Amino acid sequence: MAAKRKKDVQQKLLEEEKKIEREEAKLAKEVKAIKKAEENIEKREIEIEKLEKEVLFKIGSLKVRKKHIFDNTKIVAGALLGTGLGRAIESSRGFAETLPLTNILAIVGISLILAALLTFKTEKKEILSSKTPMKYILGRVAHIYLVAILVVALSSLLFVTEFPEPVLFLKVLLISSFSAVSGAITFSLF
Repeated sequence: MAAKRKKDVQQKLLEEEKKIEREEAKLAKEVKAIKKAEENIEKREIEIEKLEKEVLFKIGSLKVRKKHIFDNTKIVAGALLGTGLGRAIESSRGFAETLPLTNILAIVGISLILAALLTFKTEKKEILSSKTPMKYILGRVAHIYLVAILVVALSSLLFVTEFPEPVLFLKVLLISSFSAVSGAITFSLF
């Protein structure tokens, strides 16, 4: 009887062992399928990154990518909104004529400092991964400021009925640049 019982236990153990082997084979297939799915996802991510970095066109050594176009579009849109606010602030010619140049330069300085701080806040990852973080911030702020100034100048020329003297026009541009840069920075945050 003990031999039969031993044989029954061995039989049950063999059945359990086969059952475990089938489960292991099934799990191995599932792991293989998951690995294959992960590889496909990684391939798709690489393809998406390539598309995002895709160069739209080249002008000499300058490569224009989709992200550049989108970034500049946001900056221009923000600068246009800011320009409208700037126009409301300095709508009277007397404001630009009477405001001292030191105040105007202080306004420009404040807008550049705010632009640098907001740029650092929003692009911290890119800045910290850059070899020259300060150069990155200064370049980014200069880019945003130049685009905003160009938008202000263009809108000023389009909406002016009589062209003021160059010094007054420059003062108006610099005063309006504060709101234009603020708008451009705000739009480039998103």
